[in-house]
Amino acid sequence: MTGNSPTIHTSTISGQVKGDEILLRPKGSGSHVCTANCVNHDEYVCVKQSYFWQDQVSLDLSDDKIAASLPISLGKRGAESSMVLLDKSQVHTVLDGKAFGGFENGFAALYREVLTAKLNIANGTDPSSIDKQIGESDLLITRYSWKDWYRMSPLTQEIIFERARMIEAYNKGQLGVLSCD
Repeated sequence: MTGNSPTIHTSTISGQVKGDEILLRPKGSGSHVCTANCVNHDEYVCVKQSYFWQDQVSLDLSDDKIAASLPISLGKRGAESSMVLLDKSQVHTVLDGKAFGGFENGFAALYREVLTAKLNIANGTDPSSIDKQIGESDLLITRYSWKDWYRMSPLTQEIIFERARMIEAYNKGQLGVLSCD
C-alpha cells in the first residue's frame, strides 16, 4: 500500500485507512472496499461465489466442505415446493440451474444464490448482513415452485430476481463479508 495512510495487517488481511473508508484485501487477492464499520479479525472467512461451489462438487477432496454442510434446505422443510439437498449431485443440479428452466426463470437464480449463501455460512462466513434476505427467500421458495414462474405477475417475478441479486451481492463480497476472489 502506498501513501501516508495508516495500514492494517493481520495473518489473512491487509488494508489501508483512506478517509472514511477502510480498504481491505485478503492476502493474495485484489482490493476490496468496506466502510469504516469493518472489524479487523485475526481469522477472516471470505465468501465464495457459486462457480467455486460448483467446481467443488466434482472434486474428491479429503476436506469436502459441501458434504460436511449437507443436508441443506431451500425453503421450509416438508413444504411441497421446498427442497432438502442430501448429496453433492443435488447441489450440482441446483447450482447448474438447467433443471429449473434455466436462469431466465428467477427461481433457478434464487435457488442458486440461496444455496451458495448457505454453503458460505455453513463454512464460517458471517450471516448477519444476509440472514433476513435468506429467510424471506426461503418463504418465497416454500410458497412457490419454479414451475409457477410463468403464471406470476411481472412485479412478482421482479421481486424474486431482486432477491436473488441481493443474495448474489453477498456471495460476491459486495454486501457484508468480503469475497475470496
